[in-house]
Amino acid sequence: DRMLRSLLSQVARRLLHLARGDAVAAASRGVRATVPVSQEVLATMLGVTRQTLSKELRVLATAGCIVPQYGRITIVSLEKLQEFALAD
Repeated sequence: DRMLRSLLSQVARRLLHLARGDAVAAASRGVRATVPVSQEVLATMLGVTRQTLSKELRVLATAGCIVPQYGRITIVSLEKLQEFALAD
């Protein structure tokens, strides 16, 4: 399954997994969920370089899904991120 999914979809799915119920609970209250993970750690989890991951995070940020920050990633739109996760 992982081999068939695009890296962008894998990144979105991993962020949703790391956020777990926090993202859903935050969205229901109208606030943003934050995933406390560095890009280096997330890249290692996905088996890619930080530079490759950074390109994918920029796509998600431009689409209004996330805001990458130092040592954490804030989920701005749970719905949009879920769309990317299910894209493949």
